[in-house]
Amino acid sequence: MPRRIVCLVRRLIACGLILCTGLLGLAGCGGYNAPSQPPPTPTSVTISPKSASVPAGTGTQNFTATVMNDYLSRGVTWALSGARLQRSRLRFALQCDFKCCHLQAPASVPNPATVTLTATSVNDTSKSSTATITVTAAAAAGAAAVSVTMTDTPPAGVTLLSFEVSVTGATLDPGNVDLLGGKGQFRLK
Repeated sequence: MPRRIVCLVRRLIACGLILCTGLLGLAGCGGYNAPSQPPPTPTSVTISPKSASVPAGTGTQNFTATVMNDYLSRGVTWALSGARLQRSRLRFALQCDFKCCHLQAPASVPNPATVTLTATSVNDTSKSSTATITVTAAAAAGAAAVSVTMTDTPPAGVTLLSFEVSVTGATLDPGNVDLLGGKGQFRLK
């Protein structure tokens, strides 16, 4: 084979190899995608209990706010709204931190008697939860208003709830009907 043809064949082979390598490199570049990340879970706020009834003057209630996906653990801010709260006799006492709030009812029943307590996420102020609080009239002198609320989250397979209440006297209001019929004390078990 003449020398010119051998050189020409070598050049064609070299150019073909360079061309193929370049095409393979370009084909590989177009298919790269960054690893996908799951979308961040949105923040949510829940307040517990969702409602409460407290007697004027002596009533207190504790509230707890739970913030899901609170990435900096900053908790919530608390706000009370709904009644004309500026008058001194209608002041609620609030002692709150980043997840708990202790409320004490005012000396008298506000108008309207229902107020709203709001817990708002510090990290995402568009997320909040509310509780409704109703202030009731204080119990008459010599009477004790009692409200019992029982909740339980038993372990799996447990369905028995036991409690004991001792009552020394009870009347039905309005009407002052003696529920014990003059028989003194009874026990609920």
